[in-house]
Amino acid sequence: MAGINAVLALKNQAPFILKRNEAYIGVLIDDLVTKGTNEPYRMFTSRAEYRLLLREDNTLFRLGEHAYYLGLMEEDFYKELEKDKQAIQENLKRLKECILTPSKEALKRLNELGENPINDKVDGVGLLARDSFSLEKMRSFFSFLAPLGERVLEQIKIECKYNIYIEKQHENIAKMDSMLKVSIPKDFVFKGIPGLSLEAVEKLEKFRPKSLFEASEISGITPANLDVLHLYIHLRKNS
Repeated sequence: MAGINAVLALKNQAPFILKRNEAYIGVLIDDLVTKGTNEPYRMFTSRAEYRLLLREDNTLFRLGEHAYYLGLMEEDFYKELEKDKQAIQENLKRLKECILTPSKEALKRLNELGENPINDKVDGVGLLARDSFSLEKMRSFFSFLAPLGERVLEQIKIECKYNIYIEKQHENIAKMDSMLKVSIPKDFVFKGIPGLSLEAVEKLEKFRPKSLFEASEISGITPANLDVLHLYIHLRKNS
């Protein structure tokens, strides 16, 4: 990160900052900037609230675009990556739209694959969430998945398996992004708000941020502080 930003500084370009939902180093840097530390910092997965998105298997898909635009990835490789990414998204959408019922045909095909029957309606994503549904079974049951390469199929399988939790984390990210756009009234009083530490109150009173985004940029202001501020700003507007 230091090397990348040193080059960007020489080019008079904006610094490159990874978000907490993009990489563990993004979590590490954000923690050190906003929380500080009095002892050596250890990067535990438990520190990342979006750790389900920060998997080893999706590193290229997560950071490929950044790598390409920073000149760290060849164009041909990036184009192939984007092609795979599009294939994953399109086929996941198709699987969600594919509704299966416990019909004779569906039950027969599941039995032929050695799979347990379904008792109620289920979409393709729900079916592929089963641990027993291998890549070969995926290709066999859903013909439109047959031409896909192993890298794409593996990502589809993982996305299906953890779909509920992944969608929840995406919702939380969207909620946080939306929250950061909330403005803070000029005469807002930070002192006396339950849940805000004395240190947080002192910094907020000193810098008087105009929005939750500006507040998030202040060293020592944590995501928990932002949640509390958002709540009390909302309560004030409704009072």
